[in-house]
Amino acid sequence: MEELIKLSNDKTSPIVYMYLRKFLFEPDNNGVIKIQIQIIKDEVLDENYKKIAETSDEMWEIYAENVVKYSGFDDFYLMPNMEINIFSDNPLISLYSDTELYCKIIGKPKDKFAFLGEMLFQLENKTKNWININQFFWNLENLFEVKKYPKQWIEFVDNSENEYITIPEFLFDTFKHVCDKHKIEIETETETMKDKVDLKILIFGNELVSSNDFYLNGPYIIAEKFSAKKLNK
Repeated sequence: MEELIKLSNDKTSPIVYMYLRKFLFEPDNNGVIKIQIQIIKDEVLDENYKKIAETSDEMWEIYAENVVKYSGFDDFYLMPNMEINIFSDNPLISLYSDTELYCKIIGKPKDKFAFLGEMLFQLENKTKNWININQFFWNLENLFEVKKYPKQWIEFVDNSENEYITIPEFLFDTFKHVCDKHKIEIETETETMKDKVDLKILIFGNELVSSNDFYLNGPYIIAEKFSAKKLNK
């Protein structure tokens, strides 16, 4: 894997094209992903027009084990996201490995859309766009409203303006800050420990477009283990 990372980040011999040739996800095989990518590099000349790097056309396979999440592999062209890196610290890793809190939001904000706008801003600021508000709130029209549940459910649900959400522990202070600002409360009802504690994230990025800590819809895989091999000589 180290060789592929070095290859994709080599500024002296930049990549011209990177193509996604194959993508296979096997959920019944411990969540395995196999990717084949084609990397084409053009020849590089120095200031005296002397060739210092040859044109190359390489096929690589990336193998990810115990995958918990992936996104962004919908296009044959991977440009401009041609720099491959692996990180052990990322908000999405915390989302899948941090203690999970089941919380109750008590009360109704005076302006729920101002509340949602503030929450959106704070989440982007905290997670650099890796986690968005729709992962916690949906059906915004009926948010903080009495719900119309089927009769057989009424005795089992809290049919009030209160909302219930599940959030990772590292985001609790962010939610509490916004709730306090809008004069409503958030309380933790239950906590659940996660068993995914050794996750990493592989990112196809481009530092010229955006730093790797800010998400701009580039391809990524979250898994426990990554490896890579070159398929051609």
